[in-house]
Amino acid sequence: MRLKKLGVWDSTRASTTNNHKILHDKNQLEQALTQHTLLSLSHELQCSDSTVGRYARFHGIEYDKSDSKWENLIAHFVEDLGFSVERRVRNVIAPLEIDIWVPAKKLGIECHGWRWHRDERTRHLEKFHKAEATGIQLLQIFDFEFYNKRDRFAWEGLISAKLGVGQKVMARKCDVVALGRVDAMEFHQLFHVLGTTKLSTKSLSVGLMHQGVLVAVGSIDQRFGRLELTRLTIASGYIIVGEARKSCDI
Repeated sequence: MRLKKLGVWDSTRASTTNNHKILHDKNQLEQALTQHTLLSLSHELQCSDSTVGRYARFHGIEYDKSDSKWENLIAHFVEDLGFSVERRVRNVIAPLEIDIWVPAKKLGIECHGWRWHRDERTRHLEKFHKAEATGIQLLQIFDFEFYNKRDRFAWEGLISAKLGVGQKVMARKCDVVALGRVDAMEFHQLFHVLGTTKLSTKSLSVGLMHQGVLVAVGSIDQRFGRLELTRLTIASGYIIVGEARKSCDI
């Protein structure tokens, strides 16, 4: 109750209560399944897809058993940025298929459903190397990453940057600032597609400030007996030219 008085809502308790209401209410569940796939709705409700499916069958609700809707979300996101996309193309890295192809930028996006593709690591790696050999950038996204709000925000930022959409800032025009370990990890957690990384007390993190805004952070740490650039993260909405060199020169 004290958290609520302080303006901090107990989202876990609230979401759990709402989940039960949706799953037990046929009309609410049926409406939700017209807007989501089984998997995406399970992420929204913080339960397993099998649980959602079980309640849907109990209520006699027909639902889309595919995971293609989240792929459509990514395609529409790219189109909203002003780019034409082609779907399920096989003539770029033949005979392998690319789910979403942006010909103007030679960018491919693979949309993997965890349920169907989690054991196909070798195949994913083969496709990545084949694309790289032909000068194609290939992003590979799993569904659970895109349905997680933090991961989706980071992925949308990366896709935008790969397409050249964002405010371009020259690193040489930025101010370099030293950052504490905790602040650096929080920045990485917010903007990097892999989230944060645990930095040791001996790590060094520097940030680039542009007009009073922190737009990039690079963290160097000692790993396996050598110094390593463990994270280089750019804030969503920015394209920093020369940030890696400037960070490492410091």
